[in-house]
Amino acid sequence: METVTYIRHYLGKERQTSNTVDVFYPKPNPNDSYQDVISFTNFEKDKYLVYTMGKHVFEQNHNMTISMQRWMIIFMANGTMNCGIQQLSRGDFVVLPSSCSTTLITKKEMAEFYWCTTNDELHINTLLSCGYIDKEMMFGHMEYIQSIIDLFDNTIYRFPNHCDNGIYLQGKLISLYSYIAPSVVNKQKMPEQLFKRCLQRIESSQGNITVDFLAKHYFVSRRYLYTMFKEYKNMSPVEYILAVRMQSADKYLRSTNYSIAEIAELTGYSNYSHFSRAYTKYFSISPSDRRKQITEAQFLEEQNKDKNGMMFLDE
Repeated sequence: METVTYIRHYLGKERQTSNTVDVFYPKPNPNDSYQDVISFTNFEKDKYLVYTMGKHVFEQNHNMTISMQRWMIIFMANGTMNCGIQQLSRGDFVVLPSSCSTTLITKKEMAEFYWCTTNDELHINTLLSCGYIDKEMMFGHMEYIQSIIDLFDNTIYRFPNHCDNGIYLQGKLISLYSYIAPSVVNKQKMPEQLFKRCLQRIESSQGNITVDFLAKHYFVSRRYLYTMFKEYKNMSPVEYILAVRMQSADKYLRSTNYSIAEIAELTGYSNYSHFSRAYTKYFSISPSDRRKQITEAQFLEEQNKDKNGMMFLDE
């Protein structure tokens, strides 16, 4: 026998349960703390199948302990929240292992997140193929998250309820895995996988990034990052970040007409003097002298082209 249950639960109030989506209307007020949940169950002779998806909106300075017998995916849509000792912000996701107990805590702002879980073996196998290892936490970050938000909202608030519900939910969760799989970082695959992602992140930001950001973003300590960079690059993450930053600045000097102040801003320096000192220390030449050097070299190159292109006729 199949059942689909819709639940709305405002913080501090009795939860509302229905067999129709009408329980989700009217929409909550902007400052309300609540959870909306859809739960599908299928009882058969030798099988008990459960799919559960939900949306949580937490108020400031709130905490909740969760304990699940099944794995759970938590996906942050807005705000910040601590999941155990890890801080999550918009675009972060975590896969919590089965039989895991942890505390979710908000501090200075509200947090909005989605979650899902199932006991379907198909999904456990799919998670394994994405890099999940049972009893280990899996995490990652996505830059473009609207597709994930739409997937959850469409499933929770616009559940069709006129098809094979089990197949429908299987498809939704597999779609979710296809979104998050490229962004997964698993502790069993570190440090090589994590190191590559750190490099990509640093290079895509042109070095306008901090070690603290990387540590928070990838759920590791600063010490771990320093050890990893020393092993793979024989330098600290700070040194590598500076190198990428300076090389980006030098490329702008060589290949664009941006002013030095504009280049400083593009590479994350709000103060021109700080940029000039950092550049001079790194290259042993000031950015203004470097620009002059480049201009003179380009002028000489143009002169040589003109000379080589001239034709002399004997009188």
